[in-house]
Amino acid sequence: MIKTPPNNACTRRVGVGAFSGSLRGLELVPAKRRCLVPPQAGNASRSAHYLVFKIETRNSMAKLTRGEVEKILHDPNIRHSLTGADLADVDLNHMDLSSVDFRGTNLENANLQWTNLQNVDVRGANLKHADLRHANLLNLVLDESTQIDSKWYLVWDVYNHALPSRRDLQGVDMSGAYLRSAYLFADLRNADLSNCNLTAALLRFADLRNANLSNSDLRGARLTVADLRGANLTNAKLEDADLSGAVFNEDDL
Repeated sequence: MIKTPPNNACTRRVGVGAFSGSLRGLELVPAKRRCLVPPQAGNASRSAHYLVFKIETRNSMAKLTRGEVEKILHDPNIRHSLTGADLADVDLNHMDLSSVDFRGTNLENANLQWTNLQNVDVRGANLKHADLRHANLLNLVLDESTQIDSKWYLVWDVYNHALPSRRDLQGVDMSGAYLRSAYLFADLRNADLSNCNLTAALLRFADLRNANLSNSDLRGARLTVADLRGANLTNAKLEDADLSGAVFNEDDL
């Protein structure tokens, strides 16, 4: 009997941990089993379990769900790379995504609220209309090829690049931003800073006249000599904030 060789032109099985390149053009479908990868030389004492995926060639990126992302990130034997994956519209809120490689990843309309994006690489990624409220953008790596809404680009810039001179941020919208311990020597008149995390933020000499600070967390913030006249402080948390020398209207508290 003549054996017909299997057609592997379109489908093949690999361990995700073996990836080092992009997932562009691939559809990622979890298999129902795991495979045992033989130990490498010099590491004969253990064998690594890798998630098995069926990868089929397509003209689009590999579409992943939240559950698949969690499996990849929780497996210690898998490199935390989601390069080129399609995560558009996926709900990733409250996930710790720190140090994950998202280069070229589609995150359009993704829910990234309360996520930890510290030290994440998003060069070439699409973050248009992504919800980044309360997301930690410290040391987020982006470049001119990153697509991100102007509001969140500003938040990223303010959080990561302290300027020695007063920054002009009059009337800007940074509502919902994560700015813990941020240096904000700035003109913030009429700015929207509502629902912000400003714990331990350095706001010395900041001009916050008529700024909206409602529902913001200012615990431990340094507001010495700040001008808070006309600022909306409704439901703002001010425990342990340093307000020495600050100017404000008592009616605003």
